Amino acid sequence: MKKLFSFTTALCLSMSVSASDLEQVYQLALQNDVEIAAARATREAGSYNIKIARGALLPQAEASFSRTKINTQGESLNFATQQYEDTENDF
Repeated sequence: MKKLFSFTTALCLSMSVSASDLEQVYQLALQNDVEIAAARATREAGSYNIKIARGALLPQAEASFSRTKINTQGESLNFATQQYEDTENDF
């Protein structure tokens, strides 16, 4: 509050012609005060955090798809004919 008072006093002394009353000086001090601007920014950030937290409560959906094809070739022994045969399998 001391900063605001000193800033308002300095503003009154330097802008005695353009500021017609104390209310205008006070409004100028509010607009240019760094601490008040920081408090406003913190308040706005808090409102965004509420929106983000609310989003976590909403239903979530997820989908995925995968496909794998394995092609193998080899030889197998036919015991009935005692001959090797080429084989090809798809999985």
